[in-house]
Amino acid sequence: MASEEDRKAYESARRHLDNRQFDEAFAQYSRLAEAGDPRSQVFVGWMCSEGWGTTKDPARALEWYRKAASVGSPAGAYYCAGHAIRERSYEEALKWLYMAAANEYGPALLWLGILHVRGMGVATDRAKGIKYLERAAATGNFLARRHLGLMMVRGEFGPLRVIAGLILFPYWAILALVEALSNGYSDKFMG
Repeated sequence: MASEEDRKAYESARRHLDNRQFDEAFAQYSRLAEAGDPRSQVFVGWMCSEGWGTTKDPARALEWYRKAASVGSPAGAYYCAGHAIRERSYEEALKWLYMAAANEYGPALLWLGILHVRGMGVATDRAKGIKYLERAAATGNFLARRHLGLMMVRGEFGPLRVIAGLILFPYWAILALVEALSNGYSDKFMG
């Protein structure tokens, strides 16, 4: 953030968003985004994508995500990848996911794991996919933990890991619930 005033404006925008005061949040995030703040650019993109505080406009959302990604925002790159996945443009999605994953961004690591395990846009490489899922889980990403836990329960890691999966899956679910109740929004729930 450029200044203390910008930091306070960002926190205020976040409070407005949390309180579902979308017009106010969008106005504050927009001012910060126009000034070049990548976190705010991602929020403006997301609000354009959802139509919260502004007209729903996926093309405009993508422009904001690209602006954020162009200055190194892992979240901006992740949302660009999400757009590309929806368009079934897996090569472009991979470019954005690798960019975000370079910063150990959990949601991007999760999707790289899924794409490699399922062979979407890349040759199926289960071992590489599992490594990405494990890296995502190490960031605290609940969906990666869930995915790995389900693979364990289904016996995909061998019969001994089924028991571990039966223990870890509910444990990770409880951790996610505690995180959600104590911190609210978190990238740990993105996927």
